[in-house]
Amino acid sequence: MRHPVHFATALVASLSLCLACGSTSGSGGGTPAGDSGSTTDGTADSGTPADTTTAADTASANDTGGAVDAGTPDAGAAVDAGPAEDTAGSQDAGSPQDAGSAQDAGGPADAGGPADAGGPADAGGPADAGGPADAGGPADAGGPMDAGSPSDAGPTCSSMSKALWDGINAAVEANNACAIDADCTTADQSTACQGACPAAINVAKKVAFGAAVDALDQSICKANNYAAKCGYATPKCMAPKPGCVAGKCVYNKPPTPPACKPGYFKAYGSDVCEEATCKAMATAKNTAINDAVKAAKACSADAECGIVMTGTQCGGTCGAAVNKAQAAAVTKVVNWVDNNICKPLGYPGKCGYATPGCMMPKPGCKAGECVYAK
Repeated sequence: MRHPVHFATALVASLSLCLACGSTSGSGGGTPAGDSGSTTDGTADSGTPADTTTAADTASANDTGGAVDAGTPDAGAAVDAGPAEDTAGSQDAGSPQDAGSAQDAGGPADAGGPADAGGPADAGGPADAGGPADAGGPADAGGPMDAGSPSDAGPTCSSMSKALWDGINAAVEANNACAIDADCTTADQSTACQGACPAAINVAKKVAFGAAVDALDQSICKANNYAAKCGYATPKCMAPKPGCVAGKCVYNKPPTPPACKPGYFKAYGSDVCEEATCKAMATAKNTAINDAVKAAKACSADAECGIVMTGTQCGGTCGAAVNKAQAAAVTKVVNWVDNNICKPLGYPGKCGYATPGCMMPKPGCKAGECVYAK
């Protein structure tokens, strides 16, 4: 019979050996029951398929080299042996992030996503094929600025009105020169755009002025149907009293300055009284007639030229070569000088009278001007 002490010692050693064996078996496949009861697994580790042979321990993508498996305290916890995250979870072998996600294999961004193969930006998006900016957008094909905008639809009422009156005012300026009140008259300047008070122009330029107004009426008012688009109005006009002021015809001439005192006169086109000396009267006569002749000399052919008489009671002359169409205008000035200076102031008796010797005139056109003898 064994000694009780020896028996107890042997029993303790045997139990220690058994405990050691149990610990070794657990470390090969799983932790002891006290370790495997983690809240993430819920199953026993020791001996379960997940501890000894699961794909998650021996061949899963994240166990053999992943940071999550190699070095974790447990070998059979939910992260290692069977949870969705190791064997079929989204993180290892089929999750959207690894093998079928949009980023890796087949997701919208790699093999069919909008950005790679068929997305709006690559093969059919608004910016590449059919978008508003490329094919049919408002800015390219039919937008307000291309077809139908105000800038394309025709001139505005204000732009037409401005163009009309710029033209009419220019025509007035070109046709209203004068020397005396008798040079001036009024002419209609109404159009299909609007009615207007008459303009003061030179009598001799009335036809030319009318033609200019008519051309503006046709090209602006009638061509663009101004009245239908913008309306039509006619102002009330005061009665005209045309006259010549500072060399320009005006619609209403101010009251005539007082007449000069005896022995004084006003030169043609002037409102200044000056003493009627022989020199002053001769200068006034020559200046007025010579200016009228100079303005009437333009020509383009010999047949346009003729001789107009320019003699007055202040003195005889040989006449002057002018364009036949302007001869009447010259004659008007000559008559005014004779009737307002030479005769009433008694020039012949005071200053004498003379007539120069004259050669036979042969009027013609030379260098664009009528000459006395060509």
